[in-house]
Amino acid sequence: MVQKMWEYVCKNQMICSGDTVLMGCSGGADSVALLLALKELQEKCDFSLQAIHVEHGIRGEESKEDQRFVEALCKKWDIPLRVVCVEAKKYADDCHVGLEEAARVLRYEAFSKEAERLGGNVKLALAHHMEDNAETILFQLARGSGIAGLCGMPMVRREEHYTLIRPLLSNTREEIEDYLADRNQAFCVDSTNSDEGYSRNRIRRQILPQLALVNGKAVLHMNQSAMQLCQINDFLEKETERAYRLCFEKKECGYLDIPALSKLHPAIRTGVVRRCIFEMTGKRKDINAIHVQEVLSLLEKQTGSRVNLPYRLQVTVTYDKLCFETINEKSDQREAYAIDEALLLELKESGRTFVFGLGEQKETLSIRVEACNIAPEEIEKKAYTKILDYDKIREGFVIRNRRSGDYFIMNENGNRKKLASFFIDEKIPARERERMYLLAKGSEVIWLIGGRISENYKVTANTKYILIIEYHGGAKDGL
Repeated sequence: MVQKMWEYVCKNQMICSGDTVLMGCSGGADSVALLLALKELQEKCDFSLQAIHVEHGIRGEESKEDQRFVEALCKKWDIPLRVVCVEAKKYADDCHVGLEEAARVLRYEAFSKEAERLGGNVKLALAHHMEDNAETILFQLARGSGIAGLCGMPMVRREEHYTLIRPLLSNTREEIEDYLADRNQAFCVDSTNSDEGYSRNRIRRQILPQLALVNGKAVLHMNQSAMQLCQINDFLEKETERAYRLCFEKKECGYLDIPALSKLHPAIRTGVVRRCIFEMTGKRKDINAIHVQEVLSLLEKQTGSRVNLPYRLQVTVTYDKLCFETINEKSDQREAYAIDEALLLELKESGRTFVFGLGEQKETLSIRVEACNIAPEEIEKKAYTKILDYDKIREGFVIRNRRSGDYFIMNENGNRKKLASFFIDEKIPARERERMYLLAKGSEVIWLIGGRISENYKVTANTKYILIIEYHGGAKDGL
């Protein structure tokens, strides 16, 4: 067993000379075998070996006996040991998670802290073997996992303070038990391993034996299939990353190009959407296949359709893009500003420019009044600078966000157009509509900043004074 394990370790570059190997030892058969095997392998490779035992506070005196067994074992073999005691049941109750999950979280927290304390190139060695991997594959298959879940346990995984390694993944439980018997080495037996209330125990005690009757090498074949899936998954991830970079753009929100996404193979398309969700939430936990499918369903829906995902992420169809946006708890409605008749008259008489800030985004609006010395046809069309007829606007106006009932006067005949219809015609995304400022008198829109002005306020041949308004959106003009 040791030679087989050593070949596996070398092939996958798990342990190198000079490494510190921190071995998680529960006292069970698998972990005792790995600890003893690593001790033997120190004759082949110059690495430091230390152990850590986490006492979860679950099994009472039995759990304490396991701790004492590991302490005696490490003392006998002259292996430095760190014992960490945690309260898994309290954590489970406080965090509303299962006892197994609580124990796992606390165990890995202890591993991480000890690896950080040790410093350097720490390898955390865990004693999972081929049957453990087969159990994981079946468990993931039962819960509807994708390819990544069916790859089973990774043999090597980089974490913040350590590199996790599983040197026994090429070994079977039978090989481990034979190894311990040959060396007449005792180990602890966890009474909860026979409790079929735990999903993994049911898989181990009921399902794997049945599969062995179908094919005696079922566990081996499942592990081989997992390795093949790992290769396929690696290829898909690389292709997905390439497609993601072509389709996705992150600004103040994330934008996924619908035409480009629709051209992708379904497997890559699904991966790109999942990657976008991970990018925007910064999380992987609680992101499931159903959330990816909800986003993909938007490809067949009209502009404005949206879905809400975990971590306050909202995805909305905006014409030819999917907009990924984290919804803040605060309303996006912004403050309104009133420009009254007295101020406009003072600007006319003094000739000064009035500048004030809008909101909290370093946006500014400048207003000045001048005598008209320009013909209507000579006025340049600029999105963020507008020249209006002062006499038509002299009574003042309000700067605000859109409201229900807002409209433009579109032509000299006084024909109206609802602002909502204008937004649709101009394909302005819904989230931008909520943030855009406009100048208004009542429900009539004088100027949608960045867009058009009302026909009622345009400069004509009879205009004597003009009102010049310029918008600056902070780092760049516009929203």
